[in-house]
Amino acid sequence: MKEWKPIELEDQVFIPFEWIDKTPGGGNLGRAEFQVCIKFKRNKVCEFWIYPRQQRDMDEFWHYKGGDCSFYIASYEDLADAKVWLIHHCLEHKAQSFHIYAPNDARFLKIDYSGIAFCKTDWNAGEEGRTP
Repeated sequence: MKEWKPIELEDQVFIPFEWIDKTPGGGNLGRAEFQVCIKFKRNKVCEFWIYPRQQRDMDEFWHYKGGDCSFYIASYEDLADAKVWLIHHCLEHKAQSFHIYAPNDARFLKIDYSGIAFCKTDWNAGEEGRTP
């Protein structure tokens, strides 16, 4: 069983990833996806967890717990909308859970207190850190 390393979030973070596994030789995992677990308290989002799925070499998950957070799913920089599927109850977190397919050509997952967004560039990086 995979050992996950938790990352507690306090500010926004950009996670680089490959939107599709390009490993030659039949080991193709397909399109990258992320599992999101959202916990509600008094009909408001109080915390959420994000796990990478169908991705190599990613052994971290991200957790945000805050008082006032909302949750959105967005795609920026002319990317197609992310696709939500596989909605279920998460027994581990006792929360609502769903999986999200990354849009074509997405390179970063932006996570902050208000949700997630897929984009092509890391907006926090300086000009030398931006991807073409």
